[in-house]
Amino acid sequence: MDNEPVQRDTEPSKCHLKDMLQQLNSIIATKPCEKPVIRQEEAEDPTCTPIFWIKKWVGYSEHGLGYQLCDNSVGMLFNDNTCLITYPDGDSLRYIKKTAAASYVSACSFPTALSEKIRLLKRFCNCISELPLKTRAKIARQGRNELARLPYVSVWFKTVCTIALHLTNGTVQINFFQDQTKLILCPRMGVVTYIDKMQDFHTYKLSLLEEFGCSKEMSSRFSYAKLMVEKLLTLFHCRKLDPSPQRDTEPSKCHLKDMLQQLNSIIAAKPCEKPVIRQEEAEDLACTPIFWISRWVDNSNYGLCYQLCDNSVGMLFNDNTCLITYPDGDSLRYIKKTAAESYVSACSIPTALNKKIKLLKSFCNYMSKHLLKTGANMPRRGRNELTRLPYVSIWFKTDCTIALHLTNGTVQINFFQDQTKLILCPRMGVVTYIDKMQDFHTYKLFLLEEFGCSKEMSSRISYAKLMVEKLLTLFHCHKLGPSPKKDTEPSKCHLKDMLQQLNSIIAAKPCEKPVICQEEAEDPACTPIFWISRWVDNSNYGLCYQLCDNSVGMLFNDNTCLITYPDGDSLRYIKKTAAESYVSACSFPTALNKKIQLLKSFCNYMSKHLLKTGANMPRRGRNELTRLPYVSVWFITDCTIALHLTNGTVQINFFQDQTKLILCPLMGAVTYIDKMQDFHTYKLSLLEEFGCSKEMSSRISYAKLMVEKLLDSKPSIAAN
Repeated sequence: MDNEPVQRDTEPSKCHLKDMLQQLNSIIATKPCEKPVIRQEEAEDPTCTPIFWIKKWVGYSEHGLGYQLCDNSVGMLFNDNTCLITYPDGDSLRYIKKTAAASYVSACSFPTALSEKIRLLKRFCNCISELPLKTRAKIARQGRNELARLPYVSVWFKTVCTIALHLTNGTVQINFFQDQTKLILCPRMGVVTYIDKMQDFHTYKLSLLEEFGCSKEMSSRFSYAKLMVEKLLTLFHCRKLDPSPQRDTEPSKCHLKDMLQQLNSIIAAKPCEKPVIRQEEAEDLACTPIFWISRWVDNSNYGLCYQLCDNSVGMLFNDNTCLITYPDGDSLRYIKKTAAESYVSACSIPTALNKKIKLLKSFCNYMSKHLLKTGANMPRRGRNELTRLPYVSIWFKTDCTIALHLTNGTVQINFFQDQTKLILCPRMGVVTYIDKMQDFHTYKLFLLEEFGCSKEMSSRISYAKLMVEKLLTLFHCHKLGPSPKKDTEPSKCHLKDMLQQLNSIIAAKPCEKPVICQEEAEDPACTPIFWISRWVDNSNYGLCYQLCDNSVGMLFNDNTCLITYPDGDSLRYIKKTAAESYVSACSFPTALNKKIQLLKSFCNYMSKHLLKTGANMPRRGRNELTRLPYVSVWFITDCTIALHLTNGTVQINFFQDQTKLILCPLMGAVTYIDKMQDFHTYKLSLLEEFGCSKEMSSRISYAKLMVEKLLDSKPSIAAN
């Protein structure tokens, strides 16, 4: 054959995509699922069944995307933006360069420069032939001219639940991973083909669906297809026509911005104030995430270790590297600081990785023995076995939650108190709520806006917005390492946030509301995990205190700190420079002798002579290996003591009536411990709305002065 360049078809047709978007907007605007009588079957037109669709596909990040069309031709889009196609006869090959120039070669006689690519294509052909057939092979295909050009995939991307592929003939195919259904959109014909769970083909004219209506399921898929087409158009505009999806080695800023926009939209709609709430109608099980974090444990000396729901285990080390072990237990993936990746076997590993692999195995064993697995009985959605595993790229912890961002765009928030979770997927525009019974409930955010939701769900969505904003802030500050910001100094931003929240509620004059419903602002879910239950100060040595979990800390006058864990044996010592070391009560440096004796002496004094605040209060759970917060700055007035913990919490103890205020800027909550030692936790935003008593208002005003003074105070421990 001649190796003459042929006409360009190597980029997706912008007009095709625009036409498709216009057609989808038109049918969505008519709300076909709301027709009084739905006659979807009358819109079916089998004569418009597509000539080409993608029968099988497999993605591999190091090389590209391989796929098989329904006529058994196989194509491969390489990561260098070139494409190689083998025709059904198995001998004829077509090679498309970056410039769109195409040439035809034989599988028996080809240029040496193509040797590696043809070898890879054959390898993918073998891999694809072994994949189970998900789309019926025996569907009657429309005829085509044998000399007509084969279309091929020119642009594609993947979400956590779908893959969207654009063929050069204008066709867009969307494969849904969970139920193995597909949508094939043809803008030229103005039709959509739906391949159902039984792999039966149903082809509809979009104009007829507008007229006769369609089911809610089909309508929902159209709305999702619109988002996919918009994304393809965006990729076209940005000239990101590389066959491989965007690298997932850093958290996607656009994912977080999309998520924030979606959360702002639903919060503005005030879904919990709908006259009739039909939250269950917003549920969409088809959007349940493929990946979530089922177990995790963090250690300040090394990093964060976690297990995904598919039993793969990852660890983000404090040096900003990441190690992932696949479910087979043998394959390992190592990601360097530069995001460069390498794959190794557990049987043959570089010496430099020895220590990290041992740590990964150690934490993996700990999790399997001591931690429950979230969603252990939840049936998981299928995924292509060769697709890349996402991993945690950025995370941080508050006193009541941990927020983790996966490289596929998913954000997971775990609530420590009741062991519930929120999983947010910006690409799908959905939120999955895992309740106390570990049941999964997945909702479309736009449907929650329409049908409303409970106050509890609304509150969690509002909190999720704060977490996403924090993740975006960390992104902006280039703090994309696996370890959260060190908690060895009091966070000035926490205090500033607290001051801003207090100023807001004071300005609202909550005690002057015509009707005060303070009890409506109470939210026990925000009760703090840590508070100071006992304390004693000595001018010669420093401040000694006990937390509610029975750990004891002492801040010495030389600005060092010593903490003993609840087991009584483990000790943590923080120097002036914020450098930390861990020692045992049985084996410690001689230099710490006197300080450990003082700590034990004050500990004995408190246990014998001081009452414990909240002794009968059920405490919220926490991960046993998480870092204990400690007092970093404090001062005493003639009527109170104010203490600031390294997790951002501020506690104010009133001497006269033994009441306390515990302020949490991250949760935007205040806990009041009354004279009877009963705990009352309120959302500050709700106190603004429902009002509060004069006594509470007075204490909040006083708390503002204390926070201002803490802001002016110098931390006891120097910053790193």
